[in-house]
Amino acid sequence: MMFTERGCLCAVRGPMGAPSLKDNEVHWRQCAEEARGAAGQSADPITKKTLLEIAAAYEQLASLAAAKVASKLSG
Repeated sequence: MMFTERGCLCAVRGPMGAPSLKDNEVHWRQCAEEARGAAGQSADPITKKTLLEIAAAYEQLASLAAAKVASKLSG
């Protein structure tokens, strides 16, 4: 889990009582963008590499979420 500049916690669950974020493509793409932004600000190469790997993982989650939603809509 990661706290971001806008105070977001990139995680699977939304706030108490909110729907799960696991199938929300936009949420995961925002998390990826924030991780890339943090990587761009990092002077440490290991931290930068790790944040870029996290961003890539968030992009994969976004793609999976989009595919799941598309599957629900078509069938």
